[in-house]
Amino acid sequence: MYRVLFILLFFPLAAIAQKKDPPVLMILGTRPEAIKMLPLYHALKKERIPVALCSTGQHKELLEQVFSLFQVTPDYNFDIMRENQDLFYVNEIILNKTKSLLNEIKPSMVIVQGDTTSAMAAALSAFYLKIPIAHVEAGLRSSNIHAPFPEELNRRIITLVATYHFAPTAYAVNQLLSEGIDQESIFLSGNTIVDALYSIQDQITQKTQSPSSPLIEMIEKQKAQGKKILLLTCHRRESFDRGLFQIFSGVKKALQSNPNLFVIFPMHPNPVIKSIVKQTKLETVPNIWITDPFVYTDFVYLLDKVDAVFTDSGGIHEEAVSLGKPLFILRNESDRSEAIQAGLATMIGTEEKRILSTIQNLHFEDISTEQKKSSLYGNGHASEHIAKRIKGILEK
Repeated sequence: MYRVLFILLFFPLAAIAQKKDPPVLMILGTRPEAIKMLPLYHALKKERIPVALCSTGQHKELLEQVFSLFQVTPDYNFDIMRENQDLFYVNEIILNKTKSLLNEIKPSMVIVQGDTTSAMAAALSAFYLKIPIAHVEAGLRSSNIHAPFPEELNRRIITLVATYHFAPTAYAVNQLLSEGIDQESIFLSGNTIVDALYSIQDQITQKTQSPSSPLIEMIEKQKAQGKKILLLTCHRRESFDRGLFQIFSGVKKALQSNPNLFVIFPMHPNPVIKSIVKQTKLETVPNIWITDPFVYTDFVYLLDKVDAVFTDSGGIHEEAVSLGKPLFILRNESDRSEAIQAGLATMIGTEEKRILSTIQNLHFEDISTEQKKSSLYGNGHASEHIAKRIKGILEK
């Protein structure tokens, strides 16, 4: 009994029960964010850093596929997605829900990625509560605050409130420096999407992940017929007014004039895009496959097999360059100028005539010999680098 009293007097219960360090909180809301953030989540775990994961649910179904693939279950889920949600709704609800979560768990740091509305609203909430913010994929810029919309504004806001900036390329580092960001807070890291890409590629090669049979059969069928396969993706809000109609019209005419081409188009679920596809009657062309978005394993397999890529997606831009695929950017301003300057990508905009002429004048023999895999966006170890940096920051 005396021994027990001695322990209680000199070693308070709070000291006996090991006090848990506050977690690092990762917040994401869209499929591209999840693909880029989950390798970092695993890297932080490997470094034994307490980490919690929050999904805003901005893209619900598409997110669940990625969580399953990377074998991760979020610790918190805002589940905000609703039909016809707009930016006002997404901003308001994430800002308030993040405030409540931050007050509850009091994280040591909040990590956001890229330029989504989920990332911006979460960062702003952390800033209001004076919690350090780490921004992954910092320093990307276009010359137009309205393009990409609203992503260009989102990432500029995140830069203003972030404590630490993990820039994917030297170009992004220089952009941050030009804006007056303290050099000591900027870290050149590479892009975590390359980590995800290479990881899934390895799993497909080792047969621990398998692409779907319909996709494999479709690709094999088109190649057996001697057709060249193009990947098409487009979803940018700034193209809703006119750009998407022009893109689909140009692709349709190119396919009609060249039956030896075959386009695979995983269509974004946004109803605006579906409506424009119907307006242009793109689905009536026999040499196109319009399908739902692929799970990431299927997408990586597809990207490896196609002959060229036409996209307005930043993530696919990085993946295509990393695999050495001919890349044509369906945007009028680029926020990833490195690839264009290096001759690894061509920005062709959204005008129908330019798209039509580009597809008609493709020279696949030249492309296959000139294009090679590039480490411009990283070597597949960005997540490890960022995790080690964060560990060092937390230990100071």
